[in-house]
Amino acid sequence: MNDNLLKPFREILIVDDAFDVRIMLKEILKSLSITQVDEASSKDDLYTKLEHFNYRLVFLDIELSAKKTDENGLSALKYIKANFPNVRVIIISAHHTAENVRQAIVSGADGFVVKPFSIRKITDIIFKYCPSASLRDKAHDGE
Repeated sequence: MNDNLLKPFREILIVDDAFDVRIMLKEILKSLSITQVDEASSKDDLYTKLEHFNYRLVFLDIELSAKKTDENGLSALKYIKANFPNVRVIIISAHHTAENVRQAIVSGADGFVVKPFSIRKITDIIFKYCPSASLRDKAHDGE
């Protein structure tokens, strides 16, 4: 039996070493009625969360600091895609150079968002990758 089927489900994991970025993104998600959101501030924290929960979507800082200088968000992205292939990963970065975007896509990212991100951009991502959240949001629009 697949161990992943036994883990509790959580909608989204936000991984960024900047506290204010995590809080801002969590508030945007909360405004979309998404409450199953976890946070991680390091790769170790990210790996622990992935071992204990199933996530639909991960927002991952490309420049996530690590103990080893050759590791960053891209190495975490490769780890996620190799070990949790059903998890969608959106890279977030303050540096949207063509090289950063190219490396993210080649490494398996499902999308790329530039900081500071807009509510509209996050909403579009949620509608695309979290259809159950999209349905909840549409249901609230009709009230």
